[in-house]
Order: sequence, then C-alpha cells, then structure tokens
Amino acid sequence: MHEYELPAFRAPLAAGAAVAVMASYNLIDGVPAHLSPLIEGELRGYADDEIMVVGDAGAVGNIAGVQEHLPDHVAGFAAALRAGIDSFTEDDEDSAPTVERLTEALARGLIEPAHVDRAVRRILSVRLRLGDLDPDPHDDVPPDTLDSLAHRELAREAARQSVVLLRNDGLLPLRPGTRVAVLGPLADTVLTDWYSGTPPYTISAYAGLLGRLPEVTTHPGTDRITLHVGDRAVRHDGDGPLALGDSPAEFDVVDWGQDVVALRAVDTGRYVGADDAGALVADRDGPGGWVVRETFRLHHRPDGTALLHHLATGRHVAVDLDGRLSVATGDPAVFTVTLRVDGAAEAAALAAAADVAVVVLGNHPMVNGRETEDRADLTLPTGQAELLRAVHAANPRTVLALTSSYPYAAGWAQAHLPAVLWSAHGGQEHGNGLADVLLGAADPGGRLTQTWYADAAELPDLLDYDVIGADATYLYHRGDPLYPFGHGLSYAEFDYAGLRLSTATARAGEEVEVSVEVTNTGRRPGTEVVQLYTRQRHSRVKQPLRQLRDFARVTLDPGCAARVTLRVRTADLAWWDETRAAMVVEDAVHSVLVGRSARDIRLAGALTVTGGDATAEPAGTSFGAAR
Repeated sequence: MHEYELPAFRAPLAAGAAVAVMASYNLIDGVPAHLSPLIEGELRGYADDEIMVVGDAGAVGNIAGVQEHLPDHVAGFAAALRAGIDSFTEDDEDSAPTVERLTEALARGLIEPAHVDRAVRRILSVRLRLGDLDPDPHDDVPPDTLDSLAHRELAREAARQSVVLLRNDGLLPLRPGTRVAVLGPLADTVLTDWYSGTPPYTISAYAGLLGRLPEVTTHPGTDRITLHVGDRAVRHDGDGPLALGDSPAEFDVVDWGQDVVALRAVDTGRYVGADDAGALVADRDGPGGWVVRETFRLHHRPDGTALLHHLATGRHVAVDLDGRLSVATGDPAVFTVTLRVDGAAEAAALAAAADVAVVVLGNHPMVNGRETEDRADLTLPTGQAELLRAVHAANPRTVLALTSSYPYAAGWAQAHLPAVLWSAHGGQEHGNGLADVLLGAADPGGRLTQTWYADAAELPDLLDYDVIGADATYLYHRGDPLYPFGHGLSYAEFDYAGLRLSTATARAGEEVEVSVEVTNTGRRPGTEVVQLYTRQRHSRVKQPLRQLRDFARVTLDPGCAARVTLRVRTADLAWWDETRAAMVVEDAVHSVLVGRSARDIRLAGALTVTGGDATAEPAGTSFGAAR
C-alpha cells in the first residue's frame, strides 16, 4: 500500500495537478473503500489545499446494499460522510434520496452539522479554484475552433507518439510503392474507450494508408451468416424488429473474445441489440453503454443447430407469437446458421494479392475486460487468432497492429510475424498516427507501461493484490515476459556508453545525477527513451528486482551522440517499515541500471546510500539481490 498504491495518489495531489479523488467500489480487508480511514488519515495530508473526495456511482448505496456492511442506508450514508466522502453520486440526477438519508442521519445523531459544512466547504473550495462557478469561458467558442487544424495535428501527434513497436525484423517501415491489404475487425473502424469524448471525425487504419500507397485494400475478416428457424428466415426491415420471413438478412459476426460476438446487419451496417421491451432490433452503432445490449453467444448443438444467448438479459432469443425475435418471453428458438462468407478466407485472398498484409486486431472497449467484467485469460479472440494465422499463411509478410485497452499473450505473433505494433484506441487521428509509423514518416515513440506476460499462468489470482508476495508486476516478476515494462523499438539503433554518477556515495535525502552517452548507430533518425532503474542489493525486507526512477527522451540523427542526464532521489529509495509505521531508507548499496527497458539493461553502476533511518538489522533473514 505505502510503496506501490499510495505514491500514485500522493505525487499528483501534492503537486496540485489533481484536486479530487473518487473512492473505489471494492472492500479492503472487509471494509468498503468509501469508509477507509486512509481518506482522512492519509489522503488529506498530501496537499496544502482542500481535496474533494467523490463517491463512485451508487457506491455509497452499496455500503448497506450489496456489501451489507451496515444495517441500513441512513447508517451507510452517514458513515461515508464521516469518513470524508464529500459528494454522493447516487440515483442519477435525483438528489432527494440522499438528502432524505442524511437528514434522517442528522436526526438520529449519526452525523453533525459540522460534517455537512466540511463537505460543502471542500466542494465549493475546489469549484472556486477550478473556475467552475465563474461564467463559462467556452460559451462563445465555435465548434470549428475546437476542431481546428492545430488541434487535429495535436491529436495526430498524440496518436503517432503512442504507437509501440514491439517487434520488427526489417519489414517496417514500409517502402514506397508497397501494395497493402489492411485486414481485421479494427481495420476500418475507430472505437472510443471508456469516458471518451465524441470525436468530430475518425480516421481508421485503412483510411490512414489510403492515398499514401498505390494500392490499399481492406476486409474485416468476419464471417457472414444467415439465420433460419425451421423453414423461415430471420429478416429485418430498416430499424424495425427482427422477425421471421421469406428473405434472409445477412449478418457479419464480430468476435470480441470469450465466445462473445456482435451481429452487424450487412445491408445497413447497424448492430443487433435488445430494446427496452426485449425485442431484437438492428439499429445500433455498436456495443455500448453501462449495460451492453448488443452482445450474444452462439451455443452450438450437436445436431448443427444453435441457440442465441443474449448476454445482458441472460436469456436465449425466442420467437414471439407475431414472429418477432425477442428475449422477453418464450422458449429458446433453435437456429440454423448458414455461412455465406468465410471472412478469414476472403481476407487471406486479399493478403495473397498484396505485398504486405497489415492485420488490425484488438478489443472492443465495451466488451470483455471492462468495468464490471474481468477477462478470463490473455489470449486473442479465437476468430481473430484464426484470421491472423490464415492471413500469415497466405502472405508471410504480415504485420500485426494491435489496438487494445490491455495486453495480450501474443506469443504466436512474436514467434512467426516479422512485425508487431500496439497502441491503445487512439482517438480521431488514430489511423493517420499509425500510418505515419508504418510508413516511416515518424519513429515509433511509445513504450510499454506494463509487463506483457507470455501466459496468464504467470499471473497471480485475480483477487490477489499482494504484488510483493505474488512476485507480480515488473518490480518482482522473475519469469521471462513476452514484452517487458518499458519495451518499445525504434527504427534506429542506439549504443550506450560512458555511465557516470555525480557521486558514488550519497546521504538519504540527496539527489544523484546519472548520465550516459547515447549514440544513434543506425541509418535513419530515431528517438530513444533512456530508462534508469535501481535495485537495492541487500535489505532486511524483500526488495524489487528493479524499479524505474527516471527516464528521458532523446532524438538523434544517424551517427550523432548526446549525453543524457537522469536523476535518482535517494528519498525515493525508502520502503515501508511496518515496525516503525514509517518510510525508511537503509544504509545499502544500490545497483544503478540504465537501458532501453526493464529487461534490456545496457550499463550498470553502484550507488552507496548512507544516513538512513533503517541502519539496524534485527535478527532474521537478510534479503540479498537474488531475493
């Protein structure tokens, strides 16, 4: 908690870069986070100014609800206010239930007026500091100012800087004149992630390459099917409900993993979902919303037929008395699924006709591995993995461009493909940013901010938050990751030399400069992210195997060199001493490690730190570097 979790909150709050915090839904050691003594005892001390703490949506109601921590909502709301929750996000825009519960809590003596005054003062203090109570400065800003050329270029720069080159055997950057097939479910679409704004336009990977190369083709690689119940076909008329009739409608099946699929009507491009009455309609932009009503599972039966299971309601699709498809009532309908188009085969044919295939795979941010939904594994969706293999078999010059909210165990791609890239869902200019990197107009500037494991078996249990005991994250992981923390390649090559420390010995509280000379030994300009890690060699507690302390970005022309200076603050070398209830620095020698990632260390030195508060070593085990 003190070494890993809390520092992420302390730094931005102390700097004034953040002024508010939202408490989490979960319980910690059986206590709801909204009642944590850390809110008043720890968090409030991070900044000189007021910090506002907001309750997550419905979370205060959970205290006496699903968490059953207190006997009723009056007691739950009172406890949250006493614990330091200033703003209650409950019942959408209806404040009456919250006011009623807090009023009753006041009458019962569970809270005092001072608790309300304290919360109001914090809320108004933050709103005043942010200018929220002033006239809106954006009232007179026309939309075309927000969507200006300068803002578009900034969005494009953010997209290109976030692309991480994971593997490259020389296929990238693509040469002028290359004929490219851009394939996969994310080839010609841009998805918005949780809490995204609404982009004024979107540029897909396909659109980003179109016009910049002589021939660019695309295919989503999805299967196309029709559905029948008995001798009657599933049809749809515009935005009306799906129903049985004579003329079958065709649907693209988009696989988002864990056997979860979305059905897209071919003639309109709209997705199938269940409306409020339970009727199936094909009028949706795609999976979305807090409750996703556009996802299904096809449960295949031994006789070749299938049941269609609607995830949001937990019911199978049925046919009502009027012949309409519904999840409201009725026995499950038995569907005959007919494959009309083999998506992988068609994509492979385009790949075979191209010089290079770029397969764009990844996740849908609203499906699997999102708030309220945990992933069961790290694998690519089955349909996407099969598509990738089919395309590679047709054209070995295949590039995998992952676009996802999280890592994948993409070991097959690492072993078989000449190039692999990754980025998160990159906003309106995602396609242009990706194309800039693919074509070499920009050097890939992204680096991984987490470890990509080779297999989910290397991860601790989903509810095991003890990263130290579980040897989890880049800090303690002992295995060989697929891609380590900090990993990311450039189109240039770099050499490291001349490690220097401003001092070999420092006292606790001092700062040490660490510098290295970095040379671009490649044939083109490139950007390197120089990373500084430390490791305490001996300690009376288990220490990280490596921990990032500083990094710097440097751009160099071929043959050019620069001395890059990084810094170690010895105060950051402290660890939490449970016996003293304080952060302490031991007298110890620390390895100073400089390189390209947590596992690609190019130079190493040593720094001796003295004058700390944990010099005494009690009886027991001394943890060496091997531990």
